[in-house]
Amino acid sequence: MRQIKIIINKLLKSESQRSILKLVSGTGLAQLIGIAATPIITRLYAPEVFGISGLFISSVSLLTIAAAGKYDLALMLPKSHKKSSQLLALCLLLILISSVIITVGVLVYMTFIVFQGNNVQKWMFLIPIGVILNSLFECFSAWLNRFKLYNELSYAAIIRRLSIVSAQVLLAIFIGTNFWCLLGGVLFGSFIAVLFLLKIAFKKEINFSNIWNCSSVKKVGKQYSMFPKYLTLSTWFNTLSMEMAVFFFSFYFEQKYVGYYVLSKQVLYIPMSIIGTSIQQVFFQKACEIRDDKVALLNLFFKTIKHLFVIGFIPMLIILIFGKHLFVLIFGKNWEMAGIMSQILSPWLLLAFCLAPVSQAITIVDQNKAALLLQVAILIIRAVTLTISCVLFKNILIIILIFSVINCCIVLGNMVIQSQLILRSDG
Repeated sequence: MRQIKIIINKLLKSESQRSILKLVSGTGLAQLIGIAATPIITRLYAPEVFGISGLFISSVSLLTIAAAGKYDLALMLPKSHKKSSQLLALCLLLILISSVIITVGVLVYMTFIVFQGNNVQKWMFLIPIGVILNSLFECFSAWLNRFKLYNELSYAAIIRRLSIVSAQVLLAIFIGTNFWCLLGGVLFGSFIAVLFLLKIAFKKEINFSNIWNCSSVKKVGKQYSMFPKYLTLSTWFNTLSMEMAVFFFSFYFEQKYVGYYVLSKQVLYIPMSIIGTSIQQVFFQKACEIRDDKVALLNLFFKTIKHLFVIGFIPMLIILIFGKHLFVLIFGKNWEMAGIMSQILSPWLLLAFCLAPVSQAITIVDQNKAALLLQVAILIIRAVTLTISCVLFKNILIIILIFSVINCCIVLGNMVIQSQLILRSDG
């Protein structure tokens, strides 16, 4: 608790840090709403329905990365609102093109390919809708961020989560507890949040129609072409690496096991990410200030990891020892397997919690190429591990144990490699 108080005090020192805290608190509250509602959702929907939802969300997340070419991250960079608005127009155009391509791909897949005989073909046509809504949410969130509308961004995150949870509960009560209702809730919440952002965005004193034209949009696209060229690929590798297990388990096991895995990882990851996001902002600011002093940056790197380990150790120890019983108590007797998985995954996710907020260090010291190669290496190791494990073993708990051990080694190795990259940077 003392470490958390120190972090909060640091965040309150300046206007920019208070703005960051607004965003983090809004996102954190939205995630807490999701956590609080999870015991209700798990008693309404079966594990196999959660599995389908997890596969849907992972698919949408991967495709969303490339939908706008990551130009949404460039919206903050131009000094003029006019040029930034042209970037926004480019984002919207790319989302439209991407949605058409994804829709064609989904239709071809649904027509000619059978995916293990499960329900994947029935819900795949929802993927383009999910990608469009996710992409629009990200783009207009970035647009509002440019105008420092931090309260509105916090409200959007909360509205999105509340709408998702409310829709999933009401649909389960009045229509049924099938995957259509669970996925419908996700799409409904995203739709409501996008409408809220659009309403705020178009209140700005910029007439988009007068400054959007093909030549200006093409020109600004070339100027910021580094985003689709480099950042999209790096982010895609990272996301695929994290979501890979969901796709493997969907292929080799029944959907209920995917549901167990999705819930266990979600329960462990989300509370830690709320704290980790706050620490990440503090670390980023401090690291930028001392980036030329490699020794000081390296000390900050390991000091932050140490503080994160202290914060996360007790919660993860509780999960490690009592995870199975806690999941049954909180989420219902159908989720005992998810509790066992959480016990197996807890050491990996504790280490990942320690590393994630400080991983920006190598990009701060301009080691972007090395960061990309590192992501590729991690992706390959995880893919090979899952492939061999799924072929050799039929017990999903054994596979998850192997995956967790390998990921612990990956994170520890990642810490060492990143520390060496900091020392060897030109600084």
